[in-house]
Amino acid sequence: MYNVAIKRGAMVRPNVVSTRAASRGKRRYLFWSFAAVFFVIAIVCVWSRAMVVGLGYEISTQSRHLYEVRVINEKLRAEVAMLKAPGRIEPIAKEKLKLLPPKSDQIVLMR
Repeated sequence: MYNVAIKRGAMVRPNVVSTRAASRGKRRYLFWSFAAVFFVIAIVCVWSRAMVVGLGYEISTQSRHLYEVRVINEKLRAEVAMLKAPGRIEPIAKEKLKLLPPKSDQIVLMR
């Protein structure tokens, strides 16, 4: 059954002691395995949160830039409309370009 050894007057069961040591080793292995898995999960959670915060800042910056570009676009559209206004073009055509209104024989009707 068991190998029995006598040590200072007490019986020792070597198989039982080695089973306990193996059980302790397995528990340590499980503990460190769970600790490692927990550590990896914690690192991934912190990393993903940092990425979310970083992307939030980037989205905020891009939104601000988009707003500024839209404001500039509206100013440019207003300037184009002002420059295309007939009231502005007519004096420039008469004074600088020396253009005159067309004569009746210069007008061609298209159908």
